Amino acid sequence: MNNEERIFSLLEKVYIELQETKKELKAEVQKNREGIERLEIEVQKNREGIEKLQSGMDELKMEVNSLTAKTAHNENKIIELSRDLKRVK
Repeated sequence: MNNEERIFSLLEKVYIELQETKKELKAEVQKNREGIERLEIEVQKNREGIEKLQSGMDELKMEVNSLTAKTAHNENKIIELSRDLKRVK
């Protein structure tokens, strides 16, 4: 085997290895893309869940505020009734 044939043989081996590496890289890139897509879907689901929680928290805040106002009103009524009872006695 002369030098040209050895060089050609080596170049051929390098080319074959590069092609295999290229296929492996493409497969890895595709796998990573699929993983990223799954993560994006999960992120969207998490966002939606967080929005629902925030909405529920807003509703709870309104209910607490309403109950606080009702409690204050009832406390004032109790104070008024206590005064009225003291006057009656």
